[in-house]
Amino acid sequence: MTAGSAPTPISVLLPMYNGEAYLGEQVRSILAQEGVDVRLFIIDDCSRDGSLALADSLASEDKRITVLENSKNRGLIGTLDRLLSLVKTPYFSLSDQDDIWDPGKLRTSIDFLESNGHELVYSDVRIVDEAGREQTTSYLTSRKIRPIEGRDPVPFVFRNPAAGHTIVARREVAERARPMPSDLVFHEAWLVAAACSRGSVGFVPDGPLGSYRMHASNVVGLTDGGILQKALRILLNRANLTKRERIRAGAVRSLARVDPTLSEVAACYVATGLKRLTYIPRHVRFLLVRNRQAGLRSVAVEAATYALGAFAARGTTEERRVENRTANRSV
Repeated sequence: MTAGSAPTPISVLLPMYNGEAYLGEQVRSILAQEGVDVRLFIIDDCSRDGSLALADSLASEDKRITVLENSKNRGLIGTLDRLLSLVKTPYFSLSDQDDIWDPGKLRTSIDFLESNGHELVYSDVRIVDEAGREQTTSYLTSRKIRPIEGRDPVPFVFRNPAAGHTIVARREVAERARPMPSDLVFHEAWLVAAACSRGSVGFVPDGPLGSYRMHASNVVGLTDGGILQKALRILLNRANLTKRERIRAGAVRSLARVDPTLSEVAACYVATGLKRLTYIPRHVRFLLVRNRQAGLRSVAVEAATYALGAFAARGTTEERRVENRTANRSV
């Protein structure tokens, strides 16, 4: 933003569910953003605490806040899809209900996006505890995750560095991302894919730009150790392996709807037993070509967990039918 120019309009999208404890502090940090004209949209997903009353109170004090309610619980993906439909400004950003943003977060992200011609950018955050005390200066470093850039969404499926609450993107990405598939588990790779269908994704190096609060109710928590320690935890716990396999399968199937080259990979993830083992060479080639940015250790871990997935539990008969129907439509 040049001196004397009007602040840049941006929509901040905040899905809310039982977030009363930390909502006020996060909203204040959003409204305190410098060099931007914030339009904050909050949708309450049938909270059972005082979240809605608090949000309404905050909105009565500041006209930049719009509070809406879901008539029934739609979950994170359904709520995000509704929020994306509200974006009318040139840019939008996602927000959690319990974090704290640095005052320059949005301005820095928009400037980096524009100067590099990206469609979507993301940044690093520091980790704080429930009381806001710093635990580590970098979320990405603590999890040994490499920043990824470019026009391929695939690495974001397997080793995602783009935490949703750090994403800032153009309005056209919100339009391209809708409707969001109802079977998504995590939304980041889907938004990245929408951005990649139009251009590139970038990592803002001027970080961290906010604080990620860790507490008992986080949807995604902080995992200690690097990728090898994480892999060991997965491999030694069949339930973890099964959960990981279903998340991977769902993400790849979803992306296959916008990237037909992933259809064959989506079918590979449905295979079990010896049939899956025959797919291993093809899967390794896919990882080496499409997931190289995440690093060779990540490739090795993904290949190993895919192979062991041949012996993972596949869920109920109806779940398997759904998986196969989806894979067949992709192919």
